Order: sequence, then structure tokens, then C-alpha cells
Amino acid sequence: MFEYRMFKNKKIFIDKIEGLVKYNLHLMEVECGHSKRFELKGNKYRALNSQLIQGENEFEIFCVSDSKEHLSSSSLMRREAELLLSRAQEISNAKEIAENEVQIHVNRLIHNLVTLNASNLQEVYFTIDEHTIKNRQKGVSWKELITDSINSDPYSAGLSLVRIAKRCSQVKNEISLYNSIINGTIDTKIERHEVHRVLMSIFYVFFPDFTDNDVRVKISETKETALLDYETFNISLYYIIENITKYIRPGSQLDVNISRDSYSLKIEFSMVSLYLHPEEEIKIFMEGYSGIEAKKISKNGSGLGLFTAKKYLAKSNADVCLIAFRDVDFEEFCNRVYCRNKIIVSLSTSL
Repeated sequence: MFEYRMFKNKKIFIDKIEGLVKYNLHLMEVECGHSKRFELKGNKYRALNSQLIQGENEFEIFCVSDSKEHLSSSSLMRREAELLLSRAQEISNAKEIAENEVQIHVNRLIHNLVTLNASNLQEVYFTIDEHTIKNRQKGVSWKELITDSINSDPYSAGLSLVRIAKRCSQVKNEISLYNSIINGTIDTKIERHEVHRVLMSIFYVFFPDFTDNDVRVKISETKETALLDYETFNISLYYIIENITKYIRPGSQLDVNISRDSYSLKIEFSMVSLYLHPEEEIKIFMEGYSGIEAKKISKNGSGLGLFTAKKYLAKSNADVCLIAFRDVDFEEFCNRVYCRNKIIVSLSTSL
């Protein structure tokens, strides 16, 4: 056992001391630059304290070991401690970078969740007017008030419910992304699923987005199945469809075709959407990249949607690509340039 605690300017920044030793450190005090042997509940230990100054920073390491080599040789233990100290600045820098990255993700998660929650509250008050609630007359029950509010415009109430469902899906996706970043791994369960059914479970929450832009959606019906991890595949589809709703031409049609070849099942999203330059067919899936035409009209996002979709599709041994047909359906509309684009998702059909 070799455990240590590292300090930077008198503050702990790495703590690798655990268990029995951790709860008895007050019995193992050692002056800086020295080492001592101790006995704790029948076990023998050597404790060592060493210091190093690098630039404006003072690093200190406190080590505890019960190995025979360290018990018999303080110089060997000192060499190992000083080796760690020599990398202290690099370790500190790496830790700081990692903590900053985590904080960025935490801030993003909190911001997105607060925004989604506020939007859902707006939908509720849009359906059930806040003024009406505050000025509820005596004798009018909450049930009557809510029923009358919904019956006055059931279509709008229905759209609000779907929008709330969509944002709940976003919340789930945000939390899944954050967990994967923090844990470094994603649990997957590859099973056979009916692709059309999976598609429809995602598409329905985007109904208001397509309706608002007068976009018709035509999805081919099929009983074809594919092997996929349901959770991560849902997240991938969500980001792909969200991207489509942002950039598809208003008043156009989205065709979704499902077909099979010898090796895979393909889901093809064919649409007239923002023009893509030749080099963008690959770049569009890179982290942080936003399209040239999207930037021109200030509709670019953080460049994470399609990057995340591709990353999560890999968990189902699937992939996605984008093909632009720049000479097909090319047009300029409302100061925007459009052409025919196809997003193709390829899924495995056999183990």
C-alpha cells in the first residue's frame, strides 16, 4: 500500500489516502523533509513529508506506505515521493482543466434545464391563462376553470402538451449527455426493434415544429426491424430531427424512407433545406461546427446536435451521413439559399 495526499499552496488538491490511515492521520504527523515509522493497530507504516517550490507555487506531498521496501528504506520512498512532486505542476494543470470542463458542462446543463422549465411553464399559462387563475371567481372550482380553458381552444391545448412532451425529451437527453460525460461510459442494450415504431415515438413531439412551418411529413410504413440500443438511438434521432426542423424550407415536404440492402437498414430523410457547401458534408458532424449558410441567417447553434447524433449512433453500431444535391431544388427564398439534402442513417440488421 502506498497512499499520498498532495498540497498546492497549503491546500489539498489530490487526496489518495483512504480507510484506516485516513482516520488516524493525527497520529502520523511528520515534519517537512523527514520520515517516520509508525505502528497502527498492529500494522507498521512509514510516513514521509516532502516539499517542492515551482515558480510561485509551493507543492507538498505526504505519503504513507506499509510496503517492506519503504519500511526498510526511507530513501526509496523519498525518491518515489519526489518523482510525484516533480509532476505536481502538470497534475495541477490537468486537474484544473478537467474541473473547468466539468463546470462548463454543469453550467450548460443548468442553463438548458432552467430554459426548458421556463418554456414549459409558459405553455401551461398559455393554455390556462395566468390572469384567469389569479382572478378565479368564488364558487368556480379548479376543475371547471381548467376544463373551460382547455375546451375554449382544444387544438392549442393539445399542441402545448406535445411541446411540453418534447421539452421533457430534451431534459432526458441533457441529463443522459451529462451523465455520459461525467461517468465516461454509456450503458447500452442492443436489441431488435421495429424501426417505424421507434421513428414515430420521436416524430410526434416535433409535430408542432413542422406544423408551424407548414412542412408536410411523409414516413414510409414498414415492419422492418434493426438491432439498436433504444435509449441512445432515441437521442440520436431527436437531434437529427431537431436539426431538420431548424433548416428545412417552410412550406416543403420531408420524406422519410426506410429500405434494406444486403448489409444494413437505411433511414433516409430527404428534404429541401439550407444549402450545404461541398466541404460541409463531413464538417457538419464535427463538434462545434456550424454551417456557413446557417451563420448568415443567425440560425446556427452550438454545433453539438449532429455531432452528438453521430456519437450516439455508434453505440448501436450505426452511422449517419449527409449528401447534398446542390443542383437539385436549388432556390433562393426569403434571403436564404436552399437545395435538396439527404440525411441517411445506416443500421445493422444482424449480429
